[in-house]
Amino acid sequence: MKQFFVFVLMLLCITACSKGPAEDKLSHQIQTKLNTDFEPGLFKITDLSRRGNYSYSDLGKSTKKLIVYFKAKLAFQKDHTLTDWDELSVGSLSYILGATPSGIIGVKPQGNKKKDILVVYGTVNYKKEAGNWIAIAPKLRTPKGKIAIDKKYVAEIDEADTQRAKVLEYKKSLKILNNIFGELDKDTNKKYIQVAEFELKKVMLKAQMVSARQEGLSTIATGSPLGNYYAIGKGLEELIGDGNQFKAFATTGSVENSHLVNEKQVSFAIVQSDMASMAYQGRDLFKDSIPMKNLRAVAALYPEALMVVTRKKDHINDFKELIGKKIDIGAKGSGHRADAIQLLRAYNLSRDDFAQIHETSFQKSIKLLGNKAVDAIFVTGAFPMNALNELNATQPIHILSLGQEIIEKMTKAYPVTQISIPVNTYKGQSEPIKTVGNTAMIITHKDVPKDSVKTLINTLVDKSSKLAKRSVQANFITRRNMDREITIPLHPAAFEFYKNK
Repeated sequence: MKQFFVFVLMLLCITACSKGPAEDKLSHQIQTKLNTDFEPGLFKITDLSRRGNYSYSDLGKSTKKLIVYFKAKLAFQKDHTLTDWDELSVGSLSYILGATPSGIIGVKPQGNKKKDILVVYGTVNYKKEAGNWIAIAPKLRTPKGKIAIDKKYVAEIDEADTQRAKVLEYKKSLKILNNIFGELDKDTNKKYIQVAEFELKKVMLKAQMVSARQEGLSTIATGSPLGNYYAIGKGLEELIGDGNQFKAFATTGSVENSHLVNEKQVSFAIVQSDMASMAYQGRDLFKDSIPMKNLRAVAALYPEALMVVTRKKDHINDFKELIGKKIDIGAKGSGHRADAIQLLRAYNLSRDDFAQIHETSFQKSIKLLGNKAVDAIFVTGAFPMNALNELNATQPIHILSLGQEIIEKMTKAYPVTQISIPVNTYKGQSEPIKTVGNTAMIITHKDVPKDSVKTLINTLVDKSSKLAKRSVQANFITRRNMDREITIPLHPAAFEFYKNK
């Protein structure tokens, strides 16, 4: 009887794994993707095994679709640095291979050598047409369907990756607030309740920050719970004393973070480097604040580019072709909007030069572009951006290069730097994209003890590979890049570190 059950289990596994292409065809398809969508001849697949599949159909549609899971070993055919700011990065590679941040193992911060091996846990997406499985663009959100995955494969993937999107702090806050307002009369003004909830959440968050500081913890303000800033902050929390000495908090981003550090409500914060400069000098978004001269830089993390995104089929190839069209420059108070306004000034353009100007969140602006409600959106962030990859899969995009004259004008007038987004960062991108940008940067207060800053810097240097399991952008954190594009004075501990590096 036992042998019978073993036989049945083996048969079920074989049946499940037989869906989609065989391993040899899968290997050939992935090798072709590496050569066409990344860099020809850089990698050679030396070993590949299927690890299961996930079948599903889109709601209301009969077309069968399949996600095939695989484990592969990629051998470098030449020296290459996947952490270089000016080269194709791990972010592009993970998208091409359908891998999570923790699904690519073996990236070396100082660069990989010929014959080095990357171990990849990835996925390939398919749809069935005329009896054949046709490869399609990666699906970034797991659809509902039937799954048949090798348990060993699941166990090998870092569990932290599946927990990254869980926002426990917010759930706890909402539960407390629900209890408070559940007692209110049903006829109470809803708008008042929403305002009260928002203000209470801010108070609770600040109370938690103060409490952590009083307990002697180092604290760091990050950003949206689903963004890279938060992912890196939570990674640092895990790596520095297993959460006993370091605590990360979700915030609205760079503007709030600058205030929190300046007011000593947190020890550290992650901000855009241009926002840090504005806060330090008291201008632009911070023009109504006293210059925050207590801010100090700790380390640059990774580059963030200003991207003007259009639909490819609209054939908009020059920025001035946007005159008279509809654009979205980002929500008020956001870094996207600040950078967009600087770019419009560089081109000597105003609101009157456009048919419509929207000021929405990044998520909403993506939808507006996809639905043809706007002709272009302005975004600043790490590249490649998952949201743009997802849009590109259904609505091919084109990102405009800026003229060299405009780039030089902006780098002289604002705390930004020239950035070149490499070919194939986004599928269908055949030329480098010339633009401007900044760096994601960790800042602190001038009075934070040297030992605390040293601990943070050493963690960034020594454990960047572990941090990369939280955010693929952490692969950019290397000793040679950490003092790059610093826009405010360094903390004394950071100055000593970079002087001796």
